[in-house]
Amino acid sequence: MVNVDGTDQAQVVVDQDICMAAGYCYGRYPGLFAAGDLGIAELTVDGFVAGGGPVELTSADLLSAARQASQACPSGAIRIVESGTR
Repeated sequence: MVNVDGTDQAQVVVDQDICMAAGYCYGRYPGLFAAGDLGIAELTVDGFVAGGGPVELTSADLLSAARQASQACPSGAIRIVESGTR
C-alpha cells in the first residue's frame, strides 16, 4: 500500500520493555515521541499518547523522523515496519 503523498506505508513501534529512557527520540522529535513513566518513550498521534504503538507514519517527514530516531536509539527500541512497494 502507498500513502497519499506517494510514500510506502510504514509504521513505527517502540519496544517499551527495552527502552532505556535516553530521551533522544522525544527530545529531538516531540511530534512523534513523548516521555512516559520513568522517561520511557511513547508514541504520539495528533497529540494523543499511543503507548508503544504501532503508529502509522502518514508522511515522508514522519517516516524520516522515525528512521532517524530508530538509528540513534541506543537501546534499539524503535523499529520501523514498512510494507508495500511503489
